[in-house]
Amino acid sequence: MLLLLLISVPATSRPNILFLMCDSMDGRVVDPSAPLSKLVATPTFDALASDGVNFVRTYASSPQCVPSRASMLSGRRTDQIRAFSNDNGLALSPGGEPDEACVSAYGEAWCRTHGASQALETTLFDELRSGGYEVALFGKVDIGAGVLRRFGPAPTQDGYHGGASLPIVTRAADVRRPTKPNPLELVDDHAAHVHPEDWKVHDRCSEWLRAKGDASRSSGGGGGPPWFLYCSLNIPHPAFRTNATWLHAVDEAAVRASPPAWPAEGSMHPYDAYMTTSKAVGDDQPVFGEVGVFRVRRTYLAMVAEADYLIGQVVEAAREAKLYRGALVVYLSDHGEMSMEHRQIWKNAHYEASLRVPLLLAGGALPVGPRFRRGAVATSLASLLDIFPTIAEAAQLRPLRKGALAGESLLPLLRGGAPGQPPRRRGYIVSQYHSNMGNTASYCLVQGRLKYVAFGRALNRTFGSYGPQLFDLESDPAEVTNLARTRPEEVARLDALLRAELGSGENRLSPDGDPDAIDAAAKRLQQATFLEHFVRDASRLRAQWERLLRCDAQVAAA
Repeated sequence: MLLLLLISVPATSRPNILFLMCDSMDGRVVDPSAPLSKLVATPTFDALASDGVNFVRTYASSPQCVPSRASMLSGRRTDQIRAFSNDNGLALSPGGEPDEACVSAYGEAWCRTHGASQALETTLFDELRSGGYEVALFGKVDIGAGVLRRFGPAPTQDGYHGGASLPIVTRAADVRRPTKPNPLELVDDHAAHVHPEDWKVHDRCSEWLRAKGDASRSSGGGGGPPWFLYCSLNIPHPAFRTNATWLHAVDEAAVRASPPAWPAEGSMHPYDAYMTTSKAVGDDQPVFGEVGVFRVRRTYLAMVAEADYLIGQVVEAAREAKLYRGALVVYLSDHGEMSMEHRQIWKNAHYEASLRVPLLLAGGALPVGPRFRRGAVATSLASLLDIFPTIAEAAQLRPLRKGALAGESLLPLLRGGAPGQPPRRRGYIVSQYHSNMGNTASYCLVQGRLKYVAFGRALNRTFGSYGPQLFDLESDPAEVTNLARTRPEEVARLDALLRAELGSGENRLSPDGDPDAIDAAAKRLQQATFLEHFVRDASRLRAQWERLLRCDAQVAAA
């Protein structure tokens, strides 16, 4: 059982920070009001929520690994940092040194040129280190910026994923064929020792905390700088692999009784139809049936249970080392997982399954005020862009100039506001996506109960007919009824808010926040990458094309 101390340290001290992260965790798993949270046992997440504050309406700034993480850790929107996809992280460190993986993938000259356009000034890790924190990173970081070289002991994933990717750089050609394997080929619910890389991260984080606790006791509890420990797991990211140990935590009867909607491809928005085909779940691909959908969803939830256990062991190590009382604990994910909702897997979409993420703030150093008690469920909107300013304020780092960060600290809400009081000045969140399995840009703005989704129309006349989507998340939580045609005044109002946000901040791509201008910039970058790395390099083109043909053949054979 996970036992958590409920004592807060004085607000004037600088807290240690235990930063816990998963990949592809649907935020509704930790929302007690969401049906998904009833399908799997998550005692660790429940305990953290009881001890702290659960921000159940938190959204990624882009629903893919590198864009989301680079945005969160730089504190800027995707368009501000030009990190559009998983093959396009942060090219330079804040000091101007090229990232090694970027150089390997694209060459130093390209990295310096693109890095100059990204205008990266700092990262959360750099700010913490320069502010006197001991910074230790374990597990998946995935942003570039030279982090793998500059920080230790063991960060992984470089933010470039091997360099130029054919499905990314050709997405705007609107070729509707599978770019991923049949989802059922990714499911293995009889695996022996699952996810060994994540267990290593768990072990190393726990060992680090025990050693830190021993050192603290040896020094009488004093001395040494405050620390920031980053522990990042890859699960529950696909492939879907698990075994009976974790399946035991899943309510299989409830999963069977609550299958997601399964729309015909012809009834879908054309953007969604492209995405579902790219993910090998289209009408001309295998009919999965209830059994196939159930297997994917059940195995994903079992991986959620495994992640819950591993995170719990790290928190328990902090408690045993007597470090929990002086720590601010942050738990979150980079994006969610579609898990066969809307006939999709992976992430990439602006539906709740993909875009909403968990955000739990807990630990003895959590600053809560008289009107905001531990165990509270905060229904205020929050964004992963708020993480940088929240941690910077908690750590009492040097103030950055106004406008340097796109998000806002959540601490004022924690210290004095009511759970329903909006912490953001603007009262909405914005996300954007410019990568594979999306043939054009998509933008999302959530305000109150409404979600507005708009699409880029640049460089291909096909996209000129892509109308917006508008969902009422309270009356239609499954997001199946598009209200855009019946509520044009709301569409116009929310579109104006979207453009105002995209036109704000330093290093913005479009001064007037034009979504098509941002869309065009991302597509031109990807078009140039295609010309340089595939037209001029036939061997690379042949290798990736053969991989795509194997996906196509595998799906056809199934």
